[in-house]
Amino acid sequence: MQPTTPRTKTDQSPSTGLKISRYFTKKGIHPYDEVVWQKTDAIIPGKDKPAYEQKGVEFPDFYSVNAINIIASKYFRGHGIKKETSLRQIISRVAKTFRKWGEEQK
Repeated sequence: MQPTTPRTKTDQSPSTGLKISRYFTKKGIHPYDEVVWQKTDAIIPGKDKPAYEQKGVEFPDFYSVNAINIIASKYFRGHGIKKETSLRQIISRVAKTFRKWGEEQK
C-alpha cells in the first residue's frame, strides 16, 4: 500500500500554533462565490399533508432534491422568521464553532 499525499500542508510550532495552507480555495475569492446557488422548496411528502415543508431554501445547484429535503429538515436551526434558510448559514455556523473550539483549546 502506498502512502497517501496529504491534501493540506501543516506546520506546527509552539509559538505560532497550527498553520494550514490554502488548498481548495482561491485567495481573494470567497468559497461561496465559487458555487452556483439556487432557491427551491424543501418538501417531504406525508400521507395527508407534507411531513416537512420550507419554501425558498438556498442550496448549490448540484444538490439533489433528496439532499435538500434532508438537510433542510434535519439541520436548519431556528423557528419562524429566524429559521435558517440557506446551506451557507449551516456551513458558517459549523465553521465558526470549530474555530471557537480551536481558539478555546489553543
